[in-house]
Amino acid sequence: MLFRMPRARLRFVVVIFALVAFAFVLLPYDNPVWLAVRFNTNQLRNHIYSLANDESWISRLPSYPINIADDVGVIVKTGYGTRQRLPAALNALETGFAARDVVVLADFTPGNDTQYSYNGANVKVHDVFAIMLQDPSLEWLRSTRRVGHYLNLTAAITGGDLNLATEICKAVGWELDAMKVRYSVVLVNVVGYC
Repeated sequence: MLFRMPRARLRFVVVIFALVAFAFVLLPYDNPVWLAVRFNTNQLRNHIYSLANDESWISRLPSYPINIADDVGVIVKTGYGTRQRLPAALNALETGFAARDVVVLADFTPGNDTQYSYNGANVKVHDVFAIMLQDPSLEWLRSTRRVGHYLNLTAAITGGDLNLATEICKAVGWELDAMKVRYSVVLVNVVGYC
């Protein structure tokens, strides 16, 4: 015998369910409720799938095969305050990449006497801020505080005041780093900077 719910209670449950479903549809895609539902649904699906065929994904060919040497590039992000670490970072890279596939992004331009190399070839250091400030659509950036820090750093380096440049990096290096991360992705996609 099936459980029978009184009509009034059934109507109440249906109305509550409809209101919750309607509210759920109105929530933005990145709302914590939606995120929790998607996360837990995926966890449950993955758990059920893993019970059925636990290790088949290991031997399965990928949907989009990747050739590391041809399809992957390496971005090395550094700054004036960490420039002495750059040679070690380049030496630590696998040797399977061509030097053209290694892009070094920084907040300074090294002097003509400073060369960095990978696999025997010179690697150019791209000054992310200098490239950004050449873009006319980003002219508004010149008046921001972080670009002001960059301009002060550049003036100290150009003027030969390395102590001041180091102090600027210690004080606001993380702010310059945040700007590098944001615009580095855009710059790497621009063929002219790779």
